[in-house]
Amino acid sequence: MKSNVQSPIQMDYMPGNDGYRIYNHYTHRDLSHLNMTWELVCDGNVMESGSLPKYHTAPGSVDKLQAPYDSSKVSGEAFLNFYAYLDEDTFYSKKGTCIYACQIEIKDSVNQVHTGDIEKDSLKYDETTNEIRIYNENTTVLFSKETAEFISVKYNHKNYFTGGTNNFYRPPTGIDGGIHLESSNYADEWQALGLHSNEKEIKNIRVFAAPAAVIIQVHGIYHGCIETKTNYTVGGKGIEITNTVVNNAKVDTLPRIGLSFKFSDAWKKMKWYGRGPWENYADRKSAAFVGVYESTVEQQHVPYILPVECGGKEDVRYLYLSSEEQAVKVSAAGHFHFDVHGHSIEQYDNAAYEDELGNSDSVYLNIDYKHAGLGGDTGWTKNIHDPYKIKKGVYVYTVTIEIIS
Repeated sequence: MKSNVQSPIQMDYMPGNDGYRIYNHYTHRDLSHLNMTWELVCDGNVMESGSLPKYHTAPGSVDKLQAPYDSSKVSGEAFLNFYAYLDEDTFYSKKGTCIYACQIEIKDSVNQVHTGDIEKDSLKYDETTNEIRIYNENTTVLFSKETAEFISVKYNHKNYFTGGTNNFYRPPTGIDGGIHLESSNYADEWQALGLHSNEKEIKNIRVFAAPAAVIIQVHGIYHGCIETKTNYTVGGKGIEITNTVVNNAKVDTLPRIGLSFKFSDAWKKMKWYGRGPWENYADRKSAAFVGVYESTVEQQHVPYILPVECGGKEDVRYLYLSSEEQAVKVSAAGHFHFDVHGHSIEQYDNAAYEDELGNSDSVYLNIDYKHAGLGGDTGWTKNIHDPYKIKKGVYVYTVTIEIIS
């Protein structure tokens, strides 16, 4: 992963006459040994690119940069990416090595709405003591009253996913676990609270019909201290979930606030508009630029020695997950975090080594409204910084899973 912490140059944008600027942090040389390039990215796609002229900015000095792009090509949500490459071999790296990269939002950028559409045709429902069935000629959705999650979701007579339950846990990282001595650590706090077991009490479930959808309302209490009121709006071409989460957990931070879904292992391909291409989290994401990326579920696993939380993506606008014949689009009212793996959170949590993850015939998708930072000031203390914690409070969000024909 690229990092600019030690970079000898820096670029930024200052409103007004200053505009784009380049800083030379070298103490002994100008910047003529660097080749610098740029990209104009609109709604995640590269619209224009080119090279900057050579800069001879003196050590410790600042130069202005003229905006290199054609302003008429700016549309939607727009960013300017800068890259700096060595133009010569050095004692520390070869010619062509990227030593700096940054992404700057363009001032005329306009955010887009990416929420999906779930309504198509009318739906009926019936219910028993244990489950709710929502159906029409092309749709059959089964929802468990006992576990408050989807047992089966079928559109056009094809299976899509199960699950949709609230999730507040992640497989602890090495920093989460610390050194497990007398001093407290995040992992021990989460497990003492029972977050890993996803214990819940279903207080009430109601179901009623809307003009082009059926709404299931679930009131639940997780671990005795996290209250949820979740509306599952089932339409003829997807499901919209609106969730109110009241966190009263007596821990420094929750690992996440989100929802978990399970697909078959045929769902192997993914495309998203957000930060990437590598894993990134709330407190370590500036090197992962906003763009449109494609990958596979298999490539999301990061082979740390101890299987832990990995593969997360921040600031996501939308996600497509697909098999050879089916696809869903995940979107939200704002940006969201996700990870998708061929093993469950429980499998990651129980494995001491990668070969202990075992076999899996499923794909697990976690969609988070909030995902806590990873910390890292030290590896033996609780050090997630306050802006990246999920503290006591009320959290409200909406997620849409749209069926793509």
